[in-house]
Amino acid sequence: MTTHVPPPSTGQGRHVVLRPSSASRTGRGARRGRRTPASFRRLGLWAALATVVALVFVAAFVRTYRVTGPSMEPTHPEGQVVVATRLGGLSGPVESAVEVGDVVVLDATAAWGDRAEDGGELRVVKRVVAGPGDTITCCTAGAMVRNGEPVPARRPGGEGLDSPFEVVLGPDEWWVVGDDPSASNDSRTHLAAPGGGAVRSEELVAHVRWGL
Repeated sequence: MTTHVPPPSTGQGRHVVLRPSSASRTGRGARRGRRTPASFRRLGLWAALATVVALVFVAAFVRTYRVTGPSMEPTHPEGQVVVATRLGGLSGPVESAVEVGDVVVLDATAAWGDRAEDGGELRVVKRVVAGPGDTITCCTAGAMVRNGEPVPARRPGGEGLDSPFEVVLGPDEWWVVGDDPSASNDSRTHLAAPGGGAVRSEELVAHVRWGL
């Protein structure tokens, strides 16, 4: 009697799927999840680059100034340090960076001829109350008036210092006043200066952002 042994199956018509063991899957996942020394080096380089960029930005555009005198009280008391961003140059046109109501640092030596106590250049902190093309007058009911509207007073008093005026500002001129007008030397007190008290755009040094 002859016994026929069937040939081995060739797997025709079937798909054989080889699945990795759980151990091998876990190993590859772990390798993917681990950071290599090269990855840490790249992260360190990016962090260092970001730090350098931030430091360059601060050095180029950010300045600090100390308020001298009580002219900006109560907003910025005497002795306070204010943080400001530079105006002009790479910062763009002053006219697009400053608005009426902003607090600015200006070069009082270039604007009015004022000097520091030691004879050096004088930078002062003041508030912009009128800008290019505005008409500023004093006084109506004890207040300065800009284009027919009263200028908001932070601390009323001394707005005109007994010197009525009407000034039409040019295309690059600004009118600045201290928040405490009775204690401030500003545009109102320099009516006899060459610019009639107005400050030109190039004489605005920085835009005050906050006080420390």
